[in-house]
Amino acid sequence: MWGVAIILMAIVTPADRPAPGPFAISASLAAHPRSYSGRCPAKFDFDGLITVPRAGLVTYRFIRSDGGAEHEQLLRFDAEGSQSVHLHWELGDKVLWGYEGWVAIQILEPKRQLSAPAGFSFRCSSPAPRRPSGPGNDLPPSD
Repeated sequence: MWGVAIILMAIVTPADRPAPGPFAISASLAAHPRSYSGRCPAKFDFDGLITVPRAGLVTYRFIRSDGGAEHEQLLRFDAEGSQSVHLHWELGDKVLWGYEGWVAIQILEPKRQLSAPAGFSFRCSSPAPRRPSGPGNDLPPSD
């Protein structure tokens, strides 16, 4: 007796596959040092960590409290995990003797988000020497 075999095949299309979970990115940043008082310029290092749940590309940049932003950077993750990021910033001169501000990591892709800001402050112990006044100098004459 001959039997009849029936083979059922399921065809799965991309629309049938469950969508991957959200690409939840975490970003953290710390300022070193957090506070500085002394001879200027003050030198700050901002060390961060960007963590992803799976492989993918992340575009980010550093944004600053003075309104400035660094160039966009691209990180490639081959699997879930973390990568370190770094920014060095020097402040303090003849005009700026002290400042309190922050830096944050702005994730641009795949989903816009912002890290908590890393706050910092500095105060110069003595100002840089002033240029003498005279023609071609935009500083007012000293008293």
